[in-house]
This record gives sequence, structure tokens and C-alpha cells, in this order.
Amino acid sequence: MLRAVQNRRTPVHVPRVLVSLLVGRLMLGKNRQRGILALSIVPLPIVKNAVRIFILTLIAVYVDPRILGSVAHRTGEIPIFFLALLLLGGGLWLLRRGERKEIERGEKQ
Repeated sequence: MLRAVQNRRTPVHVPRVLVSLLVGRLMLGKNRQRGILALSIVPLPIVKNAVRIFILTLIAVYVDPRILGSVAHRTGEIPIFFLALLLLGGGLWLLRRGERKEIERGEKQ
């Protein structure tokens, strides 16, 4: 039974979407901004993987081709993941800033 549970894998995008929905619910007030945040999760792994492949290719071509079979290739996703989190945090900041400006415009009228 335990082995069957261990072998079942959650699709990689599900935790990302759930986290974005939770963060959007806690940090954003409008459904439009929440939807934008949740949809921004979709291209993020694609961009993250493209950056990772690009960096590894540059290192393999200009430094050492053995990098492609090394531990850095298999574990290099962690620093890129933190870069993706920074991008997501920047997007969240922009969405919150836009909400504040909308609220300020509404109060002035």
C-alpha cells in the first residue's frame, strides 16, 4: 500500500497552481488580478527550463562538456526554481501595485 502511494506522482503544475491561487486569495483583492497570477504560472516552468538549458549549453560549449553528465545538470534546477519564484514575486508586486492605484483613483473621484 505504501509503495503504491509513493509511486503515484502529482503532476508538477498542480502545486504551482494551488500556491498561486492561495497567494492570490491572501494578497490580492480582485478576481481579475488573481486570475492573472494563476495564469502566469503556466508559462513560468517553460521559461525556467529554457533558461536552465541555455545556461547549461553555454557552460558545455565554452567551459566543459562534461557538465551535461554531472551532478550540476541533475540538481541545477533548484537555483533556477528560486529565480522563477523571484519572477512570480515581481509579478505579484506589480499586481498589488496596480490594485492600489485603482483604489486611489476611485477615492479621488
